[in-house]
Amino acid sequence: MMSNQAWHEQIHIIRETEQYLVAYKPAALPSVPLAKDANPQDTLLHKVAADYPEVLLPFGKQRWEGLTLHRLDTDTSGLVLFARTKEAFAMLQEFQDAGRFIKHYYAATIHKPPGVGFPEYSGRSIEDGTWHQIKSGFRSYGPSASSVRPLIDSATMTKRLYFTAVRKIGTNVSGHSVFECSLAQGFRHQIRCHLAWAGFPLIGDAVYSSDVSTTLLLVAHSFHFPDPKGSGSIEKIDVPEIPPWSEVES
Repeated sequence: MMSNQAWHEQIHIIRETEQYLVAYKPAALPSVPLAKDANPQDTLLHKVAADYPEVLLPFGKQRWEGLTLHRLDTDTSGLVLFARTKEAFAMLQEFQDAGRFIKHYYAATIHKPPGVGFPEYSGRSIEDGTWHQIKSGFRSYGPSASSVRPLIDSATMTKRLYFTAVRKIGTNVSGHSVFECSLAQGFRHQIRCHLAWAGFPLIGDAVYSSDVSTTLLLVAHSFHFPDPKGSGSIEKIDVPEIPPWSEVES
């Protein structure tokens, strides 16, 4: 029988309907190609397209991303949603733009002050087991804009704000704090940056915690959105197996 960890190292189709597909992406695999990627086949999109070629239909702002509704950072594992028709893509994109596509993550963290370039974090401690809302704008930061930093000055308030809901759910067997995080509108590195800003960078995050000891311990474990067929019901998808590091002891 496949071990829990081995399951997370492979691509899986979690749900298949006439309107959409949900695939599980392992860490270290890009979700989609860059516009000028020399090897676009080495992405989740193109591996899924081997069996479901319709997901490559050029549509939306980045036509090379086909019918991909959202992306995960290369180092993040978890669920990715693909439409199977242009009509379904348009409907699901409308839900996403309206904040009705909610994504949930588990993150294992260490306790460490934020690094250079972060503004002072003025929110309450996020360790008490209740939900906290971390919000900011973002700006690119560092060589080649390889990371982001929160923006909280008054000028930011006229721009788009991004919200990450976080709650500590316990401590895993390694003694790391495990958080559940949820968001409706996502920005590049949003969860990673927001948790680092609050003093809890992710295990395995070479960008925000200088930790290269393991893979990034961040998984998109579930999401929900309205049924694109218009039934009024909510579609909820969960990973069948959570990674071992996300299991808490207390």
